[in-house]
Amino acid sequence: MEGRINCSRTKPVQDAIVDLRTLHEAPSATGTRLLGYVREPETTCVSGLAPPSPPKFAEGVRISVTGPNGTQIITTDQTGIYQADEVPPGDYTLKLLIPDDKTAGFFKEDGSPAQEHLTGQATVERSFDLFWNGRIKGRITDYSGKPVQAWVELLSATGTQLPGYVQEDVLTNVDGFYQLKKIPAGRYKVMIDTTGHEYRWPSEVQFSPSKSRVEDAQVFKLSEGQGIAGIDFKVPYLAEKAVQVRVKSKSGNQRR
Repeated sequence: MEGRINCSRTKPVQDAIVDLRTLHEAPSATGTRLLGYVREPETTCVSGLAPPSPPKFAEGVRISVTGPNGTQIITTDQTGIYQADEVPPGDYTLKLLIPDDKTAGFFKEDGSPAQEHLTGQATVERSFDLFWNGRIKGRITDYSGKPVQAWVELLSATGTQLPGYVQEDVLTNVDGFYQLKKIPAGRYKVMIDTTGHEYRWPSEVQFSPSKSRVEDAQVFKLSEGQGIAGIDFKVPYLAEKAVQVRVKSKSGNQRR
């Protein structure tokens, strides 16, 4: 059965290929069956209640499985599933052997390498999602060279919504450096956003390279897995202004 909106214990039927494999095969006589899928990156985002596009699973991805008895290499089949049978109990490390243009995992804990502790149960699933490893990085300083802590945003130059895994909104570190990650191939613009966040810098919104209008911003074209460095900003302070205010107390007295 397939549903459009998922709860914590359900999944779209197209993602259940590991469950279907397990149902059609008898469990291992000894040890544990370790298996899972490797899914290719998404490049677009489907918003609202539109049906999701069918996932594409990755054939021929190699995975190293290291445990008490050494390391073995497993390869995903034509359906995108890898499988190791009769795996003895112990601690194992699974690592995808993928090119640098891709990375794995929504978060650090579900990426590659991954850790599994097998206790002898019949079947253990560990699946992986791949993402494009596109990156844009740089530094933000003021005109004296002092690092600036500010938010940096990635914008699609074509107006399309980016997939949810893209790290498109980041805060610079204390040294002013930032890095936007997991970016699929496409055309992009970079901006400093000083509104609506906890950390603000007294400056105008700025688009690379030092433009105040999004129409004038530079467009960066990324290929699959490409990294672009040196997208730096120099941020001027806003001009200081003296503003007179009049405060009225509950008693009716007024002060300037």
